[in-house]
Amino acid sequence: GDAANVLSVRVETASVAMAAGLGSGAWKFAEGGGFLFAGSGDIINISITATIATIMILYINGRFKAYTLLLTPTLVLIIAGGIGVLTLPYVKMFTGGLASMIGSLMDFQPIIMSLLMASIFAVMIVSPISTVGIALAINLTGIGSAAANIGICATAFGLAITGWKANSTGISIALMAGSPKM
Repeated sequence: GDAANVLSVRVETASVAMAAGLGSGAWKFAEGGGFLFAGSGDIINISITATIATIMILYINGRFKAYTLLLTPTLVLIIAGGIGVLTLPYVKMFTGGLASMIGSLMDFQPIIMSLLMASIFAVMIVSPISTVGIALAINLTGIGSAAANIGICATAFGLAITGWKANSTGISIALMAGSPKM
């Protein structure tokens, strides 16, 4: 009954996590036969791999009956994780190229690009797009990172001030204090 459902959910969650970890590129075999976790991996490829793993879980849900504990993690890790490993070099090439382009544009024209970066991140913070995910994917650092943070802070303060009459004081203060910290 309930214990079997809880176990099934835990197995499915762990299966998606293992596939995403494999597809991230952060799991590596070290020289000398060890296993190494190196950084967070490529966030875009993690999302792709986790999506594929979740679709697999939804498709195979309940099909293996008593063998769920054995087959679900194995199949999800091999298939979804394998697809993640195959897509990793191409996604890394794309995100690396994007990071290089943004970095060179920031060096070439820092004032205009800072305004553009602040505006882009201001729009992204109120959208469902993950600003942290995008910043990690393009290796955002230096002036570009500062500009993105300014856009996020300006949006948070703008939302808090414009919502002052509609929201309680606590919500407005939470927006001003919490959003820039995030």
